[in-house]
Amino acid sequence: MKYDANVRDVVLHENTYRILMSHTQLI
Repeated sequence: MKYDANVRDVVLHENTYRILMSHTQLI
């Protein structure tokens, strides 16, 4: 369970990072 939660958290973090990067490129 802990492992799954960690993986999901990492994926979520990566998605947030990508969104931030695309917003930065737009600006």
